Amino acid sequence: RLVLRPEALDFGKVWVGSSARRLVRAANLGNQPLSIAGAASDNARFSAQPRAFDLEGGDSLEVAVRFAPAQEGAESGMLSLVAQGQLEVRGEGVRLGLPDSLLFDQVLAGESGALNLVVFNPADDTLLITSALIDRVQLFQVEDSLSAASPLRVPPNGSQGLRVRFSPPGTGLQRALLTLSTNAGVHTLPLVGAVFDVALRLSPAEFGQVRLGQRQSLSV
Repeated sequence: RLVLRPEALDFGKVWVGSSARRLVRAANLGNQPLSIAGAASDNARFSAQPRAFDLEGGDSLEVAVRFAPAQEGAESGMLSLVAQGQLEVRGEGVRLGLPDSLLFDQVLAGESGALNLVVFNPADDTLLITSALIDRVQLFQVEDSLSAASPLRVPPNGSQGLRVRFSPPGTGLQRALLTLSTNAGVHTLPLVGAVFDVALRLSPAEFGQVRLGQRQSLSV
C-alpha cells in the first residue's frame, strides 16, 4: 500500500504570481510493486511532479508539490495519486506590501529630499529585492546598491526600507516610475515630486528684541 508523509501540506503565505514548492515522500509499504498512473488535484493552484511513477515493494521517492496562487486569500484542495492515495494541501496567497506611490511634497528648487520606501513582506519566505530601477534617474535616485549577489533581504512578516532621493533641477510637478525586481515578481511604484521655488527663512536676530507679550512685524 502507498503511504504519504506528511499526510497534509501547509504552504503558508505565498506571494501572488509566484509559487512555492514542498516535498512529500511516497512509500510503498507492501511487498508488491505499485504503479501510480498520475496525480490529480481538485484545485488547479496545486500540482505535483512526477505525475506518474512506479514503486517496488519497500521503496519510496519524493514527490514535489507546488502551490501557485493567482489571487489573495486562502486556498485548499486534495491532491490524489490515482487509485492509491490522497494528500490534503492548503496555502494562502498574499501581495507584497508597498504604498500606492512615494510623494516628495516639500522640496525646494535647487535642493534635494530623501524618503524611505518601506517594503513589507507578508509571506512565509524571505523576500529578495535584487534591483531597483527608475526611468528618470536625473530626477530620482535609489541610494541603496542592489544586485542578485547582494539583494535587500526582507524577512517573513517583516519590513525593510529603500532610500529614494529626489533632486529636481527646476520647479513644478515631476513624475517617475520605480521598478523593483524580486523573487516575488516585478513590482512598479509611481514617484511624485512637487518642487517650490520660494522659501522664507527668518532668524530670531532679524526681529531684534521683542518684549514678552508684544508682537513685531517685518516686511518681506
